[in-house]
Amino acid sequence: MKKFILNSFLVFIFIFISLTLILSTIGIETDRFNNLISKKINQYKQGINLEFSTIKFKIDIKETSLFLETIKPKIVYEETIVSAKHIKAYIDFISLLRSEPKITKINFALEELDVQKIKKLSIKLKPSNLSSFIQNKIEQGLIKTEIEIYLDSNNSLENFIVKGTVSNLKTKIIKNIVLNKTSFKFFADKTDILIKKIFGEIDTMQIKDGDLKVKLSPEITFESNFNSNIKLDTKSLDNLNLLKDLDFTKNLIYLEADLNNSLFVNFDKTYKVKEYNYKSSGNIRNANFNLKKPLKSPLFENQISEISIFNSDIKTSFNSKKNNMFISGKYSLNKGSLLNFDLKNTSKKDELNLDFNVEYDWPLELEIINYNKQKDKIAKISGKLKKKKNN
Repeated sequence: MKKFILNSFLVFIFIFISLTLILSTIGIETDRFNNLISKKINQYKQGINLEFSTIKFKIDIKETSLFLETIKPKIVYEETIVSAKHIKAYIDFISLLRSEPKITKINFALEELDVQKIKKLSIKLKPSNLSSFIQNKIEQGLIKTEIEIYLDSNNSLENFIVKGTVSNLKTKIIKNIVLNKTSFKFFADKTDILIKKIFGEIDTMQIKDGDLKVKLSPEITFESNFNSNIKLDTKSLDNLNLLKDLDFTKNLIYLEADLNNSLFVNFDKTYKVKEYNYKSSGNIRNANFNLKKPLKSPLFENQISEISIFNSDIKTSFNSKKNNMFISGKYSLNKGSLLNFDLKNTSKKDELNLDFNVEYDWPLELEIINYNKQKDKIAKISGKLKKKKNN
């Protein structure tokens, strides 16, 4: 009797292990659940039709869950065919015993899609502002994605998660500001999109190792942190609308810098910038300002037509209400000697406040205090200036 029980137990263990190996690898082919999968996917998004040949019953050992899998199916939505690597439908084991199978999760692993196909698929996407953003702002790109749909106890949509990678993306962020040659990893659900490992270009600005959080409701907002290598000339500066309103950029003709940046942008329902806040810190290797109106003064031997900055540390904060900048390093006037300086600039609307400490080697004469400085002798000058409109 003991031998029989032992043999029976060993046979049971053998069958269980064999069945587990089969279910976790090749699976068992079945057509019992074909209609169930099609029905549940259509319940998530009406108008989706599936084209597949076989379904296999398998087990996911990591999640200790049973699932149904079909390989290389075709998904048809809005007259657009999307090829998938697989579709998996995870089934509640207890419901299976009751002959009332309930699907808890559906997983799609899609083949690479291009932007034009994504635009067709996103026409009826919710929320509508995300659909509009895809239609109007994204021009080029490839996406590899995996979608997970979670169903509640009533087999109704509870949540979804989309994750994957994007490459060769081209998108308009703001008018004349286009993000090119961009790649990143992303994760999204009903309310948020999280993006990591962003690499791309905005004109001659290179973006490295960035991250981005996008809130989709009630309005779209961007929050981003990224490192940048910047080389700007007059042509590229003309394209950067966010910089046009900043006083210090109006005479800027060249900039080369390495910066750590953070950016917040809030769009209204028409995708017009409602609010923005940009902060950065880093080093300016080279910047050149060619003054449209040269500075003239009885104090100066010559008028100042060009100011250059080299190897200078900078901190900036630009937003829709107020702009701040602190910079410290080396400068030269009209391609002259390199001298030390630091400068703090605060501006809002028609008001500008400037605090500075500079070394100065041009001749200087101040009769009011009987002060005379010869050329090439270095003076240290500190000052505070306030400009309101033209005063």
